[in-house]
Amino acid sequence: MRVATKVATGSGLLAAVLIGVLGYFVLLVRQLVVANQELTAVHFRVTTVALDLLHQVDQIEVNARKFYVTRDAAYADRVARARDDFAA
Repeated sequence: MRVATKVATGSGLLAAVLIGVLGYFVLLVRQLVVANQELTAVHFRVTTVALDLLHQVDQIEVNARKFYVTRDAAYADRVARARDDFAA
């Protein structure tokens, strides 16, 4: 076997290995993209729930303050209802 043939064969094998590694990394990146999209969807849902809970806590606090100042039974009912909704 001549030197030129050995160099050409080695270069061809190296190119084939590099193409295989490139294909593997492309598949890996696609899997990471799918995982990232799923995590983003979960994060969005969690953020929405957290904001809703914060809003409910704020409503409980507002109604509790109004009840504390006015001693109106309607505000006490609102606080109790909001507390039960928050616990559910």
